[in-house]
Amino acid sequence: MVLQKSHRLIACLFLLVLNLSSLAAGDWPGWRGRNYDGVSSEKNVIGKNPGLKIAWKKDLGSGYSGIAIASGSVVTMCSAGGFDYVVALDAATGKERWRYQIDSTYPGRDGANDGPVSTPVISGNQIFALGPKGHLLALDLKTGKKLWSTYLIDDHRGLLPNWGFTTSPLVYENLLVVETGGTTNNAISAFDMQTGKLQWAAGADTVEYQSPLVTEINGSPQLIWAGKNFLYGSHPESGAPIWKYQHGGEGFYGRIINPVVVGPDKLFITYKPGESVLLQMSNSNSQFEIKPLWTSKFLKRNYNIPVYYNGYLFGYDGNFLTCVDATSGALAWKSRPPGNGFTILADGHVVVITKRGSLHLIEATPKAYHDVASLQISDKLIWTPASFADGSIYVRDSFNAIARIDVTQQRVTAGADDSKRKLFIADSDFGKFVQKVEAASNKKELIDRFMAEHKQFPIVEKNNSVHIVYRGKTNDLALRGDMFEFFVEVPMNRIAETDFYYASFQLEPDARLSYQFVKDFGQAIADSLNPKKFVSINGGELSELVMPQAVEAKHLEEPLASARGKIDSLDFTNARRKVGVGLWGGKRLLQIYTPPNYENGTERYPVIYVNFGDAAFEYAKMANTLDNLIGKTIRPVIAVFIEPTTAYESARSQREAYAEMLAKEMVPFIDQRYRTIASRDDRAIMGYDEGAWSAYFTAFTYPEVFQMAAGQSVVSIAEGGDLLLNLIRESSAPPIVTYLDWGKYDQRNTTDETDVPKYSRDLKATLERKGHKVVGGETNTGTDFGSWRIRTDKILEAFFSSAQNN
Repeated sequence: MVLQKSHRLIACLFLLVLNLSSLAAGDWPGWRGRNYDGVSSEKNVIGKNPGLKIAWKKDLGSGYSGIAIASGSVVTMCSAGGFDYVVALDAATGKERWRYQIDSTYPGRDGANDGPVSTPVISGNQIFALGPKGHLLALDLKTGKKLWSTYLIDDHRGLLPNWGFTTSPLVYENLLVVETGGTTNNAISAFDMQTGKLQWAAGADTVEYQSPLVTEINGSPQLIWAGKNFLYGSHPESGAPIWKYQHGGEGFYGRIINPVVVGPDKLFITYKPGESVLLQMSNSNSQFEIKPLWTSKFLKRNYNIPVYYNGYLFGYDGNFLTCVDATSGALAWKSRPPGNGFTILADGHVVVITKRGSLHLIEATPKAYHDVASLQISDKLIWTPASFADGSIYVRDSFNAIARIDVTQQRVTAGADDSKRKLFIADSDFGKFVQKVEAASNKKELIDRFMAEHKQFPIVEKNNSVHIVYRGKTNDLALRGDMFEFFVEVPMNRIAETDFYYASFQLEPDARLSYQFVKDFGQAIADSLNPKKFVSINGGELSELVMPQAVEAKHLEEPLASARGKIDSLDFTNARRKVGVGLWGGKRLLQIYTPPNYENGTERYPVIYVNFGDAAFEYAKMANTLDNLIGKTIRPVIAVFIEPTTAYESARSQREAYAEMLAKEMVPFIDQRYRTIASRDDRAIMGYDEGAWSAYFTAFTYPEVFQMAAGQSVVSIAEGGDLLLNLIRESSAPPIVTYLDWGKYDQRNTTDETDVPKYSRDLKATLERKGHKVVGGETNTGTDFGSWRIRTDKILEAFFSSAQNN
């Protein structure tokens, strides 16, 4: 029995070696490298004093496809000029060798750029690639000539995911294995490498960002793959099932599960927003048992896949690079630098490419975070892990460029590090206090006295200098707020040997911004010293930084009981529509505001529809605003607060269906149940953020329904920006009254080219050129309800002023 088992092990090892025999030691032939684990097999290529140097950088096209390198060729996929391509470059020079057109571009959805996501795989003289629409191709490595193709949807009943096919194929012996996604024994399929003929298909599950891998488990090769609901182990040569495990990451979290092999019999997955798990696989009498060994809160669900090295896992806990002991799940270390990104491993170093475009070599040690070399590669958003081949690193951004970076033996330059930013005004009274404490021996006494003397925080000097202060024990403290790019966390200054942290800014005397502290690498908290707070649209409590000349909003105050309108709650069910690969629609809650004394009269009223209405009602206190303004500055009005049902319906893939639902179903529904003035001239729509984009899109798509549209901090998603501007330019609609405002400190992010202030200026100019009246403009504020609700009265007064004729 032992002898037979040894013979089987030798045979399995031979097959695995045979499968890799065409690869050089330095190749990275496909998704996550030659062993599907994100680890390079190269040794002694980084050295003791490494540096990084760009060897070449080329324009390519947009996309997220990873980079495969073998036989001197660099292969990836991209979108350019309306088509998706497989592209081969020369590894030495970056010169393009050939470009194969797959099909017309599968457009990026819900904020993503156009372009393929799947990574090609190189085997011998062949390349295998999966296009986003389901075209599975075999190409000649040297010429790009098509050898065979098959179509996963029509030929194999595969299910097209919303974002297109993103899974990456793998090669095992003479088989090409692909997660096809399907419910009729076809969730994963294997094809003959030479002909493309289907060899086997198995399983029933849906697939999105998961990719298969082959590894040895207890001495036998297994095909490990994940679907939306289950984790599977199969015989790679036949697809026959060995085991199935319900991973617990259903829904959104199940679609990005990619297991990491830990040792000979364990799998690690990040599968929940706050948890990861190590699974033990044991084989008793040919029966596999899968059970959790430990769970950890230190590595969480993330598009990054961790790497395993010498008993430790290196991955991400939110934005923080983290090292976890694989035997227990205990934290070894966590670091704010280098920032959120993607990990692979080479020659004892974690190679990180951050989403903000910096490349880092970090020692793969549990002792501490140690960045030994870094280089800023791009100012564009990067959402693709690096590849490592022949001592070089290959990276690409999601917009256009691809680059090869060589590891040198002398540090060339250091990348940008946001943690070195100093928020300090030396010549201010506060700055002088900080310098005095830093030079003193009785630091605590001076700080105690300072805190007792100041009764109001943040501290404001001369109407333009502001100082945010935190005091307390913490391992790490950062500041996040409107003063920085969207969701960027900047470490606060600390007076050494104390628990006193600070950050200083110069702002306009009427500025109003929001902020919060991020404590101990992830605990977002409001400023306990500042009584002015509100709840964010993104969740959590934010503090308000209100400068002395900022306008206070009396319209938000609690009105007299006699001035209150009535709130009805209604269930509204719209027709379900096919959107992409699924159905959209169904039931949602509406809250209807009717003005005071509505039930006692016969008068008809204008109506305003509010996107993200549940948040506007709760956080913007819009009912208070209506109560306080009606009969004073505005005429009586009905307001319809619309509860959202998905994140994609306002400005993303479901936007057309949502606009149609509003105009053709919800408006008649309200007109039939309430005494509305059922005409375009007395109907408005408004929103915030993506809901603001939707308000304009709906009004200009259905100008016969809405005559007024308002938006605050209009956020456009990817192609949505040009789509709305072009809709307005080409519209022949009669003049629409529009309200538009935004903050100087509104959402902006250089890496993904989000810039709400710039887009708002372009939108305002486009509206005015077409003859539409625009009220509003730029203010010295930021984003979120702390800023928006201050100006809700301006929207209502622009549309329903009591000075207008009824």
